[in-house]
Amino acid sequence: SDSWAEHLEHLQKVFERIREAGLTVKAKKCQIGLNRVTYLGHQVGQGTINPLQAKVEAIQKWPVPKSKQQVQSFLGLSGYYRRFVPHYSQIATPLTDLTRKNQPNAVQWTDECQKAFNQLKATLMSDPVLRAPDFDKP
Repeated sequence: SDSWAEHLEHLQKVFERIREAGLTVKAKKCQIGLNRVTYLGHQVGQGTINPLQAKVEAIQKWPVPKSKQQVQSFLGLSGYYRRFVPHYSQIATPLTDLTRKNQPNAVQWTDECQKAFNQLKATLMSDPVLRAPDFDKP
C-alpha cells in the first residue's frame, strides 16, 4: 500500500474475502502494518522477496558433502531457493548425479562437483532478490 489509509482499505477487503470464504485467522499470527514479513523462509515486502538471511548463512557454512545423504541435504536446502539461482538445475547437475541409486553412498567428489557447489553457494550469497512485476511497463 502507498499510504496507511490505503493499507487499511486493503486490509478491510482481505478480511471481507476471508469472511466470505468462511475462513478465520488468528490475531497472534497476523503481522499487520509492517514493511517486511517473514513467510515460508523468505523476507517479503515492498515488492521484493529475499531468502531468509539465516538460511543463506547456513548454505554458506555448509561443508563439502562426504556422503550421498549429505549431498541430498544440501540440494534440498539450496533447491528450496532455486528461483533465486538462474539455471539452477544445470548448475546442480554434477551434484544431482551423485544422488542416483547406482552411485555409492561415499561420493566421488570431483572438480566439477566442487565448482557446482561453490557456484550455488556464491549465487545465493550474492543477496538475490525477486521483484514483483511492474504491470505499467510493456
